[in-house]
Order: sequence, then structure tokens, then C-alpha cells
Amino acid sequence: MPLIPRKRLVLYLLAIVLLGYALAAASFRTSSPRLPSAGDVVGQDSVSQLDPADQLPERGEPTGQKSRTAKGPKEAKDELLALNALSSEDEPAQPDDGLKASAATPAPPTPAVPTATPDSGMIGGARDDDDARDAFSQLPQDEPFGTGDQFIGGGRSSAGGIAGLPPAQQQPGGSSGGAWVSGQARGYAMLYAMQPQARAVVESNVATLLSAQVREPYIGVLIDGTFGLDLEYLKSIIARLSVDRNLTLELYLTNGATQRNYEGTPIRAPFVNLNPAVFRAKIKFDPAMQGEFSAIAARARDIFEFSAQRNSGNQHLVTVMLEDNLDVSAYRKMRELAAQQLDGSATFIRSPCPSCIAGDRESDADTAGDAREEHGRALFGELRRGDGFTLDGTGFRYPGDSSTLGISPDEIKALITAGNDKGLRYFGLWRHAWQGAKQNSRDNPHPDRRTYVASLPEQEAFEIELLRLGLAAEPTEDSEESTLLMGTNP
Repeated sequence: MPLIPRKRLVLYLLAIVLLGYALAAASFRTSSPRLPSAGDVVGQDSVSQLDPADQLPERGEPTGQKSRTAKGPKEAKDELLALNALSSEDEPAQPDDGLKASAATPAPPTPAVPTATPDSGMIGGARDDDDARDAFSQLPQDEPFGTGDQFIGGGRSSAGGIAGLPPAQQQPGGSSGGAWVSGQARGYAMLYAMQPQARAVVESNVATLLSAQVREPYIGVLIDGTFGLDLEYLKSIIARLSVDRNLTLELYLTNGATQRNYEGTPIRAPFVNLNPAVFRAKIKFDPAMQGEFSAIAARARDIFEFSAQRNSGNQHLVTVMLEDNLDVSAYRKMRELAAQQLDGSATFIRSPCPSCIAGDRESDADTAGDAREEHGRALFGELRRGDGFTLDGTGFRYPGDSSTLGISPDEIKALITAGNDKGLRYFGLWRHAWQGAKQNSRDNPHPDRRTYVASLPEQEAFEIELLRLGLAAEPTEDSEESTLLMGTNP
């Protein structure tokens, strides 16, 4: 038997020692307790007792990565092969099959859970169509929360106001506390809607109307320029009153009441400085005057189209002249001119002023088949189903009001009830203070120099009572369920 060279013997002994160490380490791991699984609750002490090579990988470290401190069978085998390679006297050593040990198969990497990112078109779980935000973004925003701002009402805070807003632009607290009501359009003869100095009054009117939860709100607005001509602000009012509501919008194209004071009025709106008799004649035959009037009617069409876009259920009324000074032929001509511009976008309603002009006949109050609007109690009895009534020029008083200007709280309630029973299409509230008006219209200053007085919170509460008076409460889910349950009882 040939002798083994000394050098090779040393190498073999060293390899046997290393291999034995590796096998002992593998045997220790096999006999030791299992590593905690992902679902086990692992305490701090149990983890610290594990060999560093056996601890679970840290966050961000790939599963199956080799330990930096301990060597497994594969590492020992690699070192043995390296030692054999040191001997140049022998043939290249072939690895012993008994020493083959594959590294532990790496566990498949745990798939990363993607971070949920909200859909760009979703807000709070509901898709945001931005319908209303797009419209408001186009409105002038020159003075945020100022008198010219397009304030969109909110609720009154527990401290009595909305932080950052003037008291005049606060909205009464939330809703009226009752159910939605419907059956007749209720609201305000808001002739002054576009007057900058009346902004606090307008915001009070709009906020109160929203709080009243009347399904069919009403506003009547004069658009000849008597009370300014801020059409974008008017559209913001329309937009607010069109949400969850079917607005009845009436537009007065010209101002007959001021025209009757044509010699003394400081107002310079179209046609108000003409003698009513002269106007009657010229509107029928003068192309220039007809063109000027037609332009106002075209302005109304733009407003009505905007309203229809906000809510297809909105109702549109047009009155060619507020408390008109017209005979039948002049009314028919103005109606014809307006109809050419409006193209069916609104229903005509006449606001006559019988006997306001000397020499008028009873037939001059003929509406040519249109509905009729009145403002005074004297002619209230002549109204029929489908006609309208507002308190423009009449006004009303609040409970406890010592003033004699306007009808009493009991009278206004009786009038609203009678109008509802009569089947009037709408009823509009109006007060002298809101319009900065004196009892004698001939003594009124220019609208820019008037004092417009907004309602106090307790007065707004009374207005809500009037706006809801006699209207039918819409059934709620609870009431419907109760009705069904009651119907099943014997």
C-alpha cells in the first residue's frame, strides 16, 4: 500500500475537520425548535435566543439571503474544493457525492401589497362630477367674502356665525327642522337681486329660502338695470336655488313703476324717463326702441338657458314690464318682440297696473290669455288658479313690530293661506326695508344711495314660517314605513 504524501494528508485532515464542523452545525439546526412562522406571536426574548443565522430576515431583506456569520454545507464543500486545488501533484479532485448538499431553496418572495391610491375621480367614495364647481369657478371672485363675493351659503355656527364671513352673509342654522314641503312656489320678490349695496339682504333671502326646505322656491328679479346688472351673481343665486329644488324664476324686463315717475326719478334704466303714453306709441312702431327692448329679452333668454342647465325642472316666467303702463295693443307688441328672442324658453305672465294711467279702460288690463300677477290686496280677489301674487310695494310686518308699514302678521298669514287655497302659482314676500324703499316711491333716492336692511335671525325664523305655511310635507322614509306598518294592523 503506497504511502500518502504528507502534504495531502494534512489537507485531508483539515477537510475532515471542516466537514465535521459543518455537519454538526446542520444537525444542531435540525434538532432545534422550529422558527416562528409569520402567523406566530413572537416575543422579544425568543427572537434573541436564535442564532443570528437563523433569525427571520429584516424588512427589505430578500427571503433566503445567506447569513453573514454562519457557514452551511455548501460553504464547507466549496472550501474543501479550494484546498484540493492547492495540490498540484494530484489529478483534479472530483467532488464526493456524499458531500453534495444543495443550499436551502429560497422561499418565494412575499408579493408586495400595493399602496391603495384613491381614484382621481373619486371623492369620499362617490364620483365627483364637478358640475357645480365648474360653474362657480367661472364666476368673479374679486373680493373673497366681501360685499361683491359670490357667497355660497352654509350653516350658522354654534357661535352664531360662519368663521370669516360678515354677519350679513351668514345663513340661518341648517334647515327649518321640518320635512321638505311642496305644493306652491314660495319665495321673494327680489327685484334688487343684482344691486351691490343690497347684497346682505339678498344673501339673507337666499339663505332663509334654502333653510325653509321649500321644494319649489320662487324669486322675481328686475333685469333692466334699475338695481344693477350683475348677471354672474344672479346666476350664482339661481344655481344655489336649483339644487334639490325646482326653482320658479320670474324675470321682469322693464320697470313700469318707475316710469310713472318719469319726470322726477334719478334712475336711468331703459324707458323709465319716458312718458308712459309716449312709450306706448313708440314701442309699437319705433325700430330703435323695439331693438333696445329686444336686447333685454335676449338677456333674459341667456339667464333662462342657464337656469335650465342647472335643473331641467326649473320653471321660467317672463313679464315684459313690472306693473306695466300698457294698453292691450302695446302689451301684445312687447309680448311679440320678447317671444321672438325667448324662443319658448319662458311662459308669459302680465303684471298690469289697472287705472294707473289716466284714460285707461278696463280692457287695458287684458292679459291676452296669459296668467296675471298682482301686488295689492285690493285686486287679490280677481286672481285665478295659475296666477301669481307678490307683496311688492305692500310689504308686511314681523310679530311685535310697532311700525304701520305693511300688513300685519295675521294678515300676511291669511293672505298666504287664501292664495294657496285659490291655487295661485306662486307667492312672493317683499318688504320696504329690503329694497331700501320709502312708502312714497317718489321720495326714493337712487338705488346706489339707499340703505338696504337685512333681516335679523328671529325675523328670518318668521319668514321660514311664512314660506312653509299651508304647504304639504313630503313623506320621509320613516313615515312611509310607519304607514305601511299601520296598514297591516287589523
